[in-house]
Amino acid sequence: MRLAPVIFLLSLLTACEPFGPGAGDTDPRHDPGEGHLVIEISSIDFDVLSVISDPVAQNSIVIRNSGTGELKVAGMDRVIGDDEAFSTNAPALMIIPAGETEDVNIYFHPNTSGLFEGLLFPNGKVSIELTGNGTAPVAELSPLEPEFSDIAVGCEETIQVNLTNLGDERLDILDVYVDGSPSYSVSEVTEDYLEPNEAATMPITYSPIDGGINAATLIVQTNDPLTPTSIASLTAVGYKGSLVEQAEVYNASSDINENGWGVWGLLETPVASTLEVSSSGASISEWTYNDDENTIAIDIAATTITMGDDILFAYLSEVSCE
Repeated sequence: MRLAPVIFLLSLLTACEPFGPGAGDTDPRHDPGEGHLVIEISSIDFDVLSVISDPVAQNSIVIRNSGTGELKVAGMDRVIGDDEAFSTNAPALMIIPAGETEDVNIYFHPNTSGLFEGLLFPNGKVSIELTGNGTAPVAELSPLEPEFSDIAVGCEETIQVNLTNLGDERLDILDVYVDGSPSYSVSEVTEDYLEPNEAATMPITYSPIDGGINAATLIVQTNDPLTPTSIASLTAVGYKGSLVEQAEVYNASSDINENGWGVWGLLETPVASTLEVSSSGASISEWTYNDDENTIAIDIAATTITMGDDILFAYLSEVSCE
């Protein structure tokens, strides 16, 4: 009998099997199996959703493990593309036992008007396209930097700023105001709302009350869900006329008026009502100008001057607003 060589050969074959018993052994303890991902839809179209009226839409995907082992699914929590408009309730890693299913909710929540597209790519093997259209009001303010001229104090300029509804739902105008320099003002807007493609004009008037740079912001608040506050920057320079000094003054016939203030008569009439008064280099703030008599009355009790002192006054030269 030649049994020894046969036994030796069987021993070699058994030793070469890396996972123990051969393929005929179906004991689950030695065959963990593999999971198999099955998703029977390849796209979800959320159709049209109003951002104002219906802010969120929901759909579901069934994920099935058709394999004989545990299935791990990654990537169902991340939307590629317009991820601000789509989201899911899936964890970063899903574990699905053999033969079982899991439901994943997909949400569409656009924040403005337009077409949104996304993609789910679980395990890098299955792609699910996501689409949906959002409808909403869209506010556009123009121009965002009105170009005002540099004008003199006392003059004014008006520029039209337009508010347009570029969306596909009604735009409600909630508030319009100017924040910053009081040299700017906005006329009251007569429209309470704008239908799609309608526009409203807002006249902005610049009338500098002082020299120098005047800056402010036009603020328009609407029900635009993406940009509820629209702003325009307002900047321009105001300037005064040239200061012209006139030093020769003389005493009027009445030295003291009924208020006890000293009165000085001016040799010429100022071309503007804005005067600057000083004596011996010191500025005088307590004074009034009398148009009828062309005189300046000064509260001498609040100063160190006496009747008969020379008074220096300066006035603005005439400025044309044309």
